Amino acid sequence: MCFCSSIPAIRNQLNILILQHVKERFHAFNTARIVREALSNCELLVDQTSGLRKRVELRQDAAILYPGPNVPLLNSIAPQQRPSELVILDGTWHHARTLMRDIPILQTLPRYQLLPERPSQYQLRREPTEQSLSTLEATVQALQILEPETDVEGLMIAFQHMVSDQLAHKGDAVRVRSRPLTGARHNIPKAILEESENLVVVYGETAFGQKGVHRRDQSLIYVVARRMRTEPEVFESAIRPTTELPTEFLRLTGLPDIMTTAPTHAEFREKWNSFLKPTDILCSFHSGPIRGLTQLGAATGARPPILLKSVNLYRDCKTLDEIMHKAGLSSLPTGLQGRAGKRLGNAIAYLQHLRRIDGDNDPH
Repeated sequence: MCFCSSIPAIRNQLNILILQHVKERFHAFNTARIVREALSNCELLVDQTSGLRKRVELRQDAAILYPGPNVPLLNSIAPQQRPSELVILDGTWHHARTLMRDIPILQTLPRYQLLPERPSQYQLRREPTEQSLSTLEATVQALQILEPETDVEGLMIAFQHMVSDQLAHKGDAVRVRSRPLTGARHNIPKAILEESENLVVVYGETAFGQKGVHRRDQSLIYVVARRMRTEPEVFESAIRPTTELPTEFLRLTGLPDIMTTAPTHAEFREKWNSFLKPTDILCSFHSGPIRGLTQLGAATGARPPILLKSVNLYRDCKTLDEIMHKAGLSSLPTGLQGRAGKRLGNAIAYLQHLRRIDGDNDPH
């Protein structure tokens, strides 16, 4: 099934260097070839590990996309420090670990990871976790962060075209393996089901609407969190904004009009880092609070955060408010005022709802 006509021509600036394990080369559903075909600035090297070790030549400011504990998020890189080359490993996770371990030059690179806001759409191959992405999806998200001026949405459209066509004809050509979901079949992360005492639900208000500042780069100005233990602990702190906040914005969010005397970024970091424990796992509906904490240099935990938005339960709902309405949930009291207190209560109610769900029953 040919879908070449749907692959766009994208003139990107960041050099994408894909190192592909040779065993991945002829896989029918490999996405690295699609990336190479679409991007004008992309190199695909295919070889055994020993061969790649000899062939790899990197730019001086290259970085690598490879997840792990305490690895910073890619969107934490300041614009002036963005690399001109990004290395992506292509193959099974076993292949990727082998390449990383046996190619010493890769271990010297600055290392970053992504925080997917939704599960992988790659339904043709098995992914090890609910936050794993295909090479194409990882490349698209990386370019959206590092090169936001370049339109790469056409690459995702081609990818979705390939996936949907294969699924529509899976009985005619290949035996397609569906991606197993962690926990229940709705891919509820195991930590939600088994480690509730380590979960810290967090919500943050940002000063959206600043002229000339991209939404992804808006700073946190207020953070609330609750540790989900038998005796829950609550965190609340304003953060001194860099610009004056409109009165209407303060009224809408219910924030106290004391922002000019709020803790500085450094004071907030100290306060937050004292609250967060080494065993804590941050849990948020979407990536905004995690991204904001990272931008402030605050801790986000030793283990990857959990995004409730990535759970495949209410697929037709785009916001947490829509989920609350459809599931018939009510916000839980947090003792915190304003919009932040209510939205934190919504996230906690949804989290507890996920814990109650029987994995054998589909609410749809």
